[in-house]
Amino acid sequence: MRFKKTLVSLAAALTLGGTAATADVALTQPADTFDPFAEMQRMQQQMDQIFEQFHQHMRMDSHFAGFDTLGSRPAVDFQEKGDVYLLKANIPGADGQKINVSAQNGTLKIEATTQKSDEEENKSKEGRFIRHERYFGSYTRILSLPADADESKIKTDYKDGVLTVTIEKKKKK
Repeated sequence: MRFKKTLVSLAAALTLGGTAATADVALTQPADTFDPFAEMQRMQQQMDQIFEQFHQHMRMDSHFAGFDTLGSRPAVDFQEKGDVYLLKANIPGADGQKINVSAQNGTLKIEATTQKSDEEENKSKEGRFIRHERYFGSYTRILSLPADADESKIKTDYKDGVLTVTIEKKKKK
């Protein structure tokens, strides 16, 4: 019976344009345990990766060097550590006093801006760049928080270009 299910799943996946790997996923996850929210989150992560790759290519292309309107998403590590969640975001060159972190309705929003110094601005007017990759502009990142994250208990620390956000978990009743 299992062989028949495997064969049917494989045939269905290949018929619908999938691969054998798609069929394996179908076998490991019964249809009655489908989680639409997890699926939407997975699709959101994939879309975020696609747009980030696109923006990276745009920022590296000298034709688009003046486009600060694209913004940047800082890379983050988000982990659970005991009774807190710990998030670290790379935001090089930002003024720690001008980084805004807010939480509302299950989302965490990080905003920051970096600017060229007057010295860097003057040098760029005096000569042409051979390569211009450092990013100056605004950083924005919005993340979904776990359900047990306490939005009212958030601490931040910014050091050496890394923003650390500590979010306490809600006390269990």
